[in-house]
Amino acid sequence: MLCLLLAVVPVLARDKPEKAREKAQKERAEALKDARKKRTKRAKANKKTNAALGEKLAELLKAREAFSGTVLVVKDGVKIIEQGYGMADREAKRENAGDTLYDMGSFSKQFTAAAVLKLETEGKLSTDDKLSKFWDDLPEDKRELTVHQLLTHTSGLSRRYEFGDVDRLDRDAVVHHLLKPALAHEPGTAFEYSNAGYFILAAIVDKQSPKGFDEYLREHIFKPAELGDTGLTGDDGLDRKRAAGRYSDGEKRGTSVEYGWHWGFRGATGVISTAGDLWKWTLALEGEDVLSFEAKEKLWKPEKENYACGWEILESPAGTKKIHHSGAAYGALAWYAWYPEDDVMIAVLLNDTTDPQLHFKISKEIESAVFAP
Repeated sequence: MLCLLLAVVPVLARDKPEKAREKAQKERAEALKDARKKRTKRAKANKKTNAALGEKLAELLKAREAFSGTVLVVKDGVKIIEQGYGMADREAKRENAGDTLYDMGSFSKQFTAAAVLKLETEGKLSTDDKLSKFWDDLPEDKRELTVHQLLTHTSGLSRRYEFGDVDRLDRDAVVHHLLKPALAHEPGTAFEYSNAGYFILAAIVDKQSPKGFDEYLREHIFKPAELGDTGLTGDDGLDRKRAAGRYSDGEKRGTSVEYGWHWGFRGATGVISTAGDLWKWTLALEGEDVLSFEAKEKLWKPEKENYACGWEILESPAGTKKIHHSGAAYGALAWYAWYPEDDVMIAVLLNDTTDPQLHFKISKEIESAVFAP
């Protein structure tokens, strides 16, 4: 009898925290449901002021110098402006629209971070894991680098990188090549933005998921968030008729969906999406359909220079929390910010990089108008 009781006690001990987690998750789901009901009421109460803000933004964007892209601003759960400007395809005279497909550039990093944290939730890896867990024969000074350091740009890997003649279709060859250069600083001591770190994170996701990096994003990130217009460059499933052309200095450089697949591209960039899908992604991040509460706490916890895991955590003009990232790629610029306390989301997606700072300029004007006293 005593042996039976001793066997049952550890099981009960395990069950107790699990039941507590389930209870907390249920309470959070109820709180989110209640918050969304209040959002609906707030949207009705603020209908006139939000409509006036939409008109103000429309005039502001119409008056500024011509640009090419799509702007989406959501407040109180309502899209107060969702408008395309300029041409998605100048030759075909096809205009940009709310459902135009754009390259997200470095905004792709937060999708990679979400995949890593999802795998951690599944027990497939830990953000404390060292690179030596995934690859042998690494340079001695890189063996101890952690997944979390790669996520937060504190690994010491340099901002500068080059591929030379390495075969970029060979995942492990790319990883080993990127880990050859000397570290820019001692790991964990400073912030150094590194695309190479996110290329390596994509390779880790690829190793730890049976179907690989691309399919893991599709099945475990895009699908549960219902991002029907989101994929990766080269995906056959992306609607090429809605793809934005890539323009710079008047010259077209293909379209958003045409860029090819290789390991010097995945992880740090390469996600293709629409303004509308970015709003769906915001809604997914509110709940736990994609990431658990614990995973999101880690996702948005800044390490150094306000950088968390694929996100910058900043302050809005109103002094509230701003969850942000921007991106740039050939003929593409992206800027996104979510202000959860203000129930505001802003997305600026452009398909012309003649002015490489234009997404910052436009978003600043929009932000100033949204948060005007």
